[in-house]
Amino acid sequence: MRRLVSDTLIIAERNLVRLPRAPDLLLAFTVQPIMLVLLFRFVFGGAIRTPHLSYVDFLIPGIIVQNIAFGGFVTALGLNEDVHKGLSDRFRSLPMSRAAVLAGRTLSDILTNALSMVILIITGVIIGFSFNADVLHVIAGAGLLLLFGYAFSWVFAFVGLTVSSPEAANSAGFLAVFPLTFVSSAFVPVASMPAVLRAFADVNPFTITVNAMRALWLGRPAGNVWEALLWIVAIRSVRAAGGGALPAGRRKVRRRALYSGRSRRTAPGVSAPPTPPAPSVSSSCASSRRVPPSGRSARRSSCRSPGTAEVPVKRLRSSGLISS
Repeated sequence: MRRLVSDTLIIAERNLVRLPRAPDLLLAFTVQPIMLVLLFRFVFGGAIRTPHLSYVDFLIPGIIVQNIAFGGFVTALGLNEDVHKGLSDRFRSLPMSRAAVLAGRTLSDILTNALSMVILIITGVIIGFSFNADVLHVIAGAGLLLLFGYAFSWVFAFVGLTVSSPEAANSAGFLAVFPLTFVSSAFVPVASMPAVLRAFADVNPFTITVNAMRALWLGRPAGNVWEALLWIVAIRSVRAAGGGALPAGRRKVRRRALYSGRSRRTAPGVSAPPTPPAPSVSSSCASSRRVPPSGRSARRSSCRSPGTAEVPVKRLRSSGLISS
C-alpha cells in the first residue's frame, strides 16, 4: 500500500511537471473556460429565460460541471500516447505498482480541474455571479465537483486504453460526453426542452450534478446532493466493470502500434524489397583483416581493388606481418 501511494504521487508529479514546460497545454484549463463563460453569458444569455435566477447564476455551476468533465480528455490522450510510445511497457518493467500508472494520471486531473474551477469562479464573480450559501456549502460544492471530475477521469482512462489512436480517443470521448452536457440543465432549463429530451435530461447525471451544485451554492431546493454522489459512485464503477477489458485493450493498442510501425516500412500485402547481397570479399581482403595496427594502411590499399590486392598481400606475408 505504501508503494502504491508513493508511486502514484510520483506519476502524478510527472504528469504535472510537464505543464510548465509546455504552456500550450494550459490553454485547455485557463483560456478555453473563460471563452466559454463569456460566450454563453453575453451571446446566448439574452435569449435564454431562467425563472427566479439571473442567467449568470444559472450558468456558472453548469459550465463548471461541463468543463470538469471535459478535463478527462487529457487523460485519454495521454494514456493512449504513452501506450503507443512504449512508455507504459517501461513502467511495467520497473519495480513499481502497476495501478499507480492510472491512479497517478487521474490524481493529476484533480489538480488541473481545481485550477480550472478557480479560474471559472473568478471569471463568474467578475461578470456578476455570487454565492448564496455559507462557506461550508461552498466548500462542499467544490468537493462534489472534484469528485465528479475524478469519476469521469476514469471513464476517459478506459476510453484511452481501448481505442486505437489518440485521434480516436478524442473523437470517442467527445461523442460520449458532448450530448450529456448539452441535453441537461447545465445551460438551459429542462422545462424548455421537448418531452423526449426532457425525460432523458431528468435522469442525466449532468443534470443531477448541476442541480446539486445550484442547491449547494445558490440555495435552490431542486438539487439532491445524495443522488449526485450515487451517480459519481456509479460512474467510477465503470473502471471496476471494465477491469477485465483493460488488459485486452492495452494488448490491442500495443499490437496496433506495432503494426503501424511495421506498415510505415512495408505496406500490407506488398512484399518487402529483397535485401541486396553483401559485396563479396576476396580471400586476400578477408585474410588482411588480421593485419596488426602497423599494417592498417597497407590493408586499406590492398582491398581497394580485387585486381591489385595480391601483390601487397604477398609482400606482407613474405615480411611476416600477416600469417598465411
